[in-house]
Amino acid sequence: MKQLLLDTSIYGEMIVDADFDVLMEWFCTKKNIFLYGFSVVKKELGDVPESTPVFERETQRLVRWLYAFFTRGRTLVVNSDKLQELAQEYCNVYIALQLDHPVSF
Repeated sequence: MKQLLLDTSIYGEMIVDADFDVLMEWFCTKKNIFLYGFSVVKKELGDVPESTPVFERETQRLVRWLYAFFTRGRTLVVNSDKLQELAQEYCNVYIALQLDHPVSF
């Protein structure tokens, strides 16, 4: 059994992936993979713009739906200040990398 926690950016990448339908079908057939939600990721998905150049509207709704679909109510609960600090540090590095190589949805 694999237990995974996806980064916020993965949900955005999924909605623009040309093989999105293949990914969804593959995931639905897997019974040994469990994806977990995390409060930091859920909050960041709430900050996704309502619309983007690729999707005139519904972008936020799509990524939040994907989060709910994949996590199916499984949430990683951690009350650790260190974990929050690491998540923020990771986010800062990700943002810095995006500034060097922007990705547009």
